[in-house]
Amino acid sequence: MFEGHGFITGMTGSGKTYFASQLAKRSFQRFIFVNAQFEKEVSRVCNAHVSTINNLMEALYNKRNRIEFIPHLNPEQALTQFSELRKYLFRIGKDINAEHWITLIVDEADIYAPKGAYSDLNSCFQRGRRYGIQCIAISQRPQLVSSTLLNQCRWQVIFLSGGYSAPYFTEYKIPYYEHLEWVSQKYHYIYFDGVSAQEYPPI
Repeated sequence: MFEGHGFITGMTGSGKTYFASQLAKRSFQRFIFVNAQFEKEVSRVCNAHVSTINNLMEALYNKRNRIEFIPHLNPEQALTQFSELRKYLFRIGKDINAEHWITLIVDEADIYAPKGAYSDLNSCFQRGRRYGIQCIAISQRPQLVSSTLLNQCRWQVIFLSGGYSAPYFTEYKIPYYEHLEWVSQKYHYIYFDGVSAQEYPPI
């Protein structure tokens, strides 16, 4: 169900970050969670907490399998860090030649992959599978996320969203409003596979 690249969206407090952290804990043997919002739910499921690429490299070398990466507060420096992270993961993936060796989860995807711009996160979604990397992006502003990224997703999980997301649902033909009563319930969501949407209770 959650194989391949994916996207998670919903307004603040809808449950998307808790869902992503629990999904990572239950489903992925090894993951890096880029925790741009310093969410406590993420910290709780991780066994390594790093803020530099060198420390992340050390954590992987020491076989830590649930890594929280806290990016720099300065957006430009955070993007530079992510570029270094992408290059490092691609290099490992090329060396080990594994079908799937790690899952990369990135919160605030609209910052790391803004619509209409090239980004390293786009590159992860476009080329990551070649290097054994599964990618999951999270954003409360899906209409601002790169279409290059979204078009690589095999699945989407959608929580209660604000009216600002309407252009996104229209563009990707997501029947969100048919399930509005469902997602209006606390932490309920729909799973969209590109064709149809299914309703799910809280994880």
